[in-house]
Amino acid sequence: MKVLEILEEFDNLKNEFASVDKQIIQCRALKIDQEKEIITMNCSAYSAWFESWIRWFDGKNEPWSYVKWTSISIANSFLNFINLESKTFTIIDRQKLFKSDSIVWSKTGFTSKTPFVLKLKYNLD
Repeated sequence: MKVLEILEEFDNLKNEFASVDKQIIQCRALKIDQEKEIITMNCSAYSAWFESWIRWFDGKNEPWSYVKWTSISIANSFLNFINLESKTFTIIDRQKLFKSDSIVWSKTGFTSKTPFVLKLKYNLD
């Protein structure tokens, strides 16, 4: 089934990005257009007080640059990762504006959350 193949490829991509903490990027409400092979979902990026592994727009990962309240940076970092590293998916209508919500009192250990919509074209046949 093509749907299972697309979902498996997306899971592999997401795990490659955040293999240590799989909660950093969470996606739900997936919709797959099987004819066009487009997957659309609502995602959220989560961060703790400081993060040190942000992938910048040039694709470089600078572990020494700590950023505070970075769920927006993590969302952008994930999109940069897909854009620069994925041969399986192409981003369609990349979201450019983000809003971070404080979730300091959550029991997860995360302090901020950034929702974003992800629309991808599946490139493998």
